[in-house]
Amino acid sequence: MRNLIILIFLALSVNGYGQDTENAIYNSRLKVSPIQFGNSHFEFSYERFFGNNKSFTISPTIMLKRNNFEEFKGIQLELQYRVYLKRLNSIEHSTWIFSNIDLYAGLYANGLTYDEDRTEWGDWDPVTMTQVVDSYNKTVVGGETGVFVGLQLNVAKRIVIDFTVGGAVRYTEIDDEFEDAFSTYNYYYDVFDLEYYGVKPKLNLQLGITL
Repeated sequence: MRNLIILIFLALSVNGYGQDTENAIYNSRLKVSPIQFGNSHFEFSYERFFGNNKSFTISPTIMLKRNNFEEFKGIQLELQYRVYLKRLNSIEHSTWIFSNIDLYAGLYANGLTYDEDRTEWGDWDPVTMTQVVDSYNKTVVGGETGVFVGLQLNVAKRIVIDFTVGGAVRYTEIDDEFEDAFSTYNYYYDVFDLEYYGVKPKLNLQLGITL
């Protein structure tokens, strides 16, 4: 595993060195989403350009967390197709502090699988003189498809800031033991929850580098 990591690092270093010239053309971008870290989600994206104004992006998201009362794991895979509508550069246009300003639009689809175990304090047991701890499992399988527009900024030749906004239709299937155990349980899912079913917005911010 260590040797594989070293080989990948050397390949990226050679690639970066070979392209690090005044007229270098960077056809790939590797990005992460810092706003997802707060949810214990690690989302990264690889965008590859073909032609002058089109790109294809693959974005895996790893969901992982464990503490005393909650443990979950999941994975989501998203595919994007982008068309760049306007591309401005600092040599030919006024782009303020940015090397490039790119306006794009596109469509996307993703799929998700998620598994969660959690514990809840139950009733007091007078025989053992302890409080019962109940465990519940929840699984979510879902996906969505939608459209978006966005703005991608190059702070320098190699540093990228990517803003995306759009909308989608989301479908999910949920198997929740806690909900099954309590018939009066009726949880409200927000539009940004994994369990949400219906029409929803798409918002994202990513930071990355060009390759």
